[in-house]
Amino acid sequence: VAKTQSHAAHAAFTHGMVGKWNFLARTANVSTQLFTPMEETIREKFIPHLTGRSPPGDSIRKLLALPARLGGISVCNPCTALKDEYQRSKETSSPLSDHIQRQEATRLGQAMDSHVACERSAAPSSQQDVIAVHQLPIGDACHLVSARRASASRVRRMNLLEEAAELKPSLPEALQRAMDMLSDKGASHWLTVIPVANHGFALPKTSFRDALCIRYGWQPQHLPSMCSCGRPFSVDHALSCSTGGYSVLRHNELRDFTAAILQEVCHDVHTEPTLTPLTGEQLPSSSNTAAEARLDIHARGFWGNRFSRALFDVRVFHPNAPSSQKASLASQYLKHERSKRRQYEERVREVEGASFVPLVFSSFGGMGPACTTTFKRLGSLLAERNNMDYAAALNWIRCRASFALLRAAIMAVRGSRRQSKAVYLQPELALSEGHLSMHFT
Repeated sequence: VAKTQSHAAHAAFTHGMVGKWNFLARTANVSTQLFTPMEETIREKFIPHLTGRSPPGDSIRKLLALPARLGGISVCNPCTALKDEYQRSKETSSPLSDHIQRQEATRLGQAMDSHVACERSAAPSSQQDVIAVHQLPIGDACHLVSARRASASRVRRMNLLEEAAELKPSLPEALQRAMDMLSDKGASHWLTVIPVANHGFALPKTSFRDALCIRYGWQPQHLPSMCSCGRPFSVDHALSCSTGGYSVLRHNELRDFTAAILQEVCHDVHTEPTLTPLTGEQLPSSSNTAAEARLDIHARGFWGNRFSRALFDVRVFHPNAPSSQKASLASQYLKHERSKRRQYEERVREVEGASFVPLVFSSFGGMGPACTTTFKRLGSLLAERNNMDYAAALNWIRCRASFALLRAAIMAVRGSRRQSKAVYLQPELALSEGHLSMHFT
């Protein structure tokens, strides 16, 4: 499947096969070495089909095994990921398994401090603790199992963070920076969702491979060596070059996407509102005082009552552009937000009597602080309007934004940048001079 449907194969692996392996490792005391042939197949065949590249080395394999939120693609190594799963599962479920083996529900009293001590321990540490666990009522045993499962999940997350921190220094500098960019919230939503085509979440094989190349800064296949602007062509250049108009298309895609969601929860939503001309107002020198100044989105009822106005301006930047390679991602978000605020905030507040919010996006899918706050508010309004869970609404918004940025990035990498000669068509003149019939049979 990975040869022809890379995105679907990745989803089947991460949402299906890994769960089956976890079940097997937690219920059967088998050696993880039995998964060695599976890992060899994953490394030598599955990953090359996903990425369209040669089999990865040791460092890249460890990177790809990390969860998407830590910069990987969640293609785990079963030989290492399933280690100690059986023992951990046995310790977690021991309070309930003991009741099942004894075929009784103990109703003996238990001191509160002993019960709390048992909940905080991942496993019994003494003979007294073992007795205490055996004497727990069935209801308390269930609560203890839940507490141990949560503790095991925390330990697993901490182990993954330590693994990512140990791996990072061994990677090239470009991949180290990529891990920082991809750890940003919202940068990996497209990689964790099930590819349902009806909702726009599915990518064809070539686009999925291009998305992975964009994710890690790899050079996709069949790209030109030089850009139309005269510079060497690469992924980073494609995402920051203005030739071809793809940066404008990317901006417009995020603008229209945000406006479409705002229309669901606000009034008087429209794009490219013209600001009121100045009539002698004193503004800072950094403000945009042009008579035809425009912003990206206007909406009413977003922050306050239904009549309050809010104006938004979108900016999408590429963190690996030549002018930004040395700066941290957080500092770049602040820089772009401050730039927008210096240009428009004073004018919008004093002349328009409205609030102004700069919506700053990273080309990888992350959002600046003000943009994050705005989309949280948008998720809250959408959840309230549609009677749905807030977290689900916010996750859906971030996923849609992630795919919008991803598709715009793929178009920027694959789209033509050649400046062809303009062709002036004159169909009415041709019809008249050529005596072409206007009726078709």
